[in-house]
Amino acid sequence: MEERDFRLERLDFGASIISRLHVEFGPAAVERRRRVRKLMARNFAAQVTGLLNMVAPEDVPEFGFSEFFAERLFRETA
Repeated sequence: MEERDFRLERLDFGASIISRLHVEFGPAAVERRRRVRKLMARNFAAQVTGLLNMVAPEDVPEFGFSEFFAERLFRETA
């Protein structure tokens, strides 16, 4: 049960990032996607975002599930 909770928590965190990045609409969302794509092109570590919904949660680097990572990813200046 502990392993299941661990995996589900990570999947939920990853889904929240992916949905914020790809499912929201409007001018602010378009700008956010532009900034994140630019960041991912410049910063290899930010590319872990693409793994969040493509591989098993235990195969994603630990930092990809941190609040610090999410804050850096979505900060207003990039």
